[in-house]
Amino acid sequence: MKDFAPRDLVAGALLVVLVVAATVFVDSDRAVFEDEAVVLAAISAVAPAEENCDISYGLNSDEIVINSEFERPPGTIPGLSDEDDTIKTVLIYCWVSDDVHWATWDQWGVWFRLRVRYPLKSGSHAEEVNDLIRRDVAAMISQYLINARDRLNSGGGTLTGVPDDSSARYGFLEIDGIASLMNDSLYSVGLYSSAHDPDSNTSENYLRTLNYDLVTGERFRLTDFLHPSRETLDALVTLAYFGDPWFDVSSQKFRHGQIGEKLREQEFTLTADAFVLHCTWDCNKGIAPVQMMNGWDLEIRYGDFADYLDPDGPYRHILNN
Repeated sequence: MKDFAPRDLVAGALLVVLVVAATVFVDSDRAVFEDEAVVLAAISAVAPAEENCDISYGLNSDEIVINSEFERPPGTIPGLSDEDDTIKTVLIYCWVSDDVHWATWDQWGVWFRLRVRYPLKSGSHAEEVNDLIRRDVAAMISQYLINARDRLNSGGGTLTGVPDDSSARYGFLEIDGIASLMNDSLYSVGLYSSAHDPDSNTSENYLRTLNYDLVTGERFRLTDFLHPSRETLDALVTLAYFGDPWFDVSSQKFRHGQIGEKLREQEFTLTADAFVLHCTWDCNKGIAPVQMMNGWDLEIRYGDFADYLDPDGPYRHILNN
């Protein structure tokens, strides 16, 4: 077993990016590690990424390989992959060892398996968009490692006497990022994940989405795509709870000031035919957190919701196409 000196995790990967970028890599790998330094910095907060990670590249249209019993089965990641071969994907695979907050391995030593896939575009606004994606991926990795380590510390016991190869000492994070739409005007990416914390029965997953207007050069939220009105929120909530015999939209008490907040915090992606609402397994924000628990997604076709889409916002690019 390789013995690594433990380090404190940081709230964000950017605080240690210079450490990774300044490390001397094997010449053939130098450019790859430097390009992905922000993401690798988040991993290096636990153990040096350059010693423990393999990096390769693929295409956005490549089939996503599902390895873990905790992941969604193939084909259920919402949104269709954009088969434009100008979108490549970064594939990072790591095994890292962690003693957790300077304790001994016997007390708290664990392994983390990280499998990370995320898309990188070329062409218009590529540098800015790819930087945003890398930062989101790094934030997901950092938050997972922080949460997993904190759960170990607050568990009330230790792993003393637990065999090194026990499943109790094993955790993983698997991120599957996919670009669901790219044309001359719009770019949409979903970063979906599956996670398992060491010495735990249940674990949260992590989710980020990015929607970018390639004409204006700006990231946009759901409030920019829809009319931010009570009527829009009611229509979305009604769709989310469709078929629930206990639901009455008129009973939902949303203060006017909360409407924009609920729409802004709602994660979503775009496809050629629809916009898709997403939430984490333990959903606690957005327009319908109770109904969208357990990773349930809501796909809404543009034509079925046209009265609530803003023709002067990013949706205009859908209309023009």
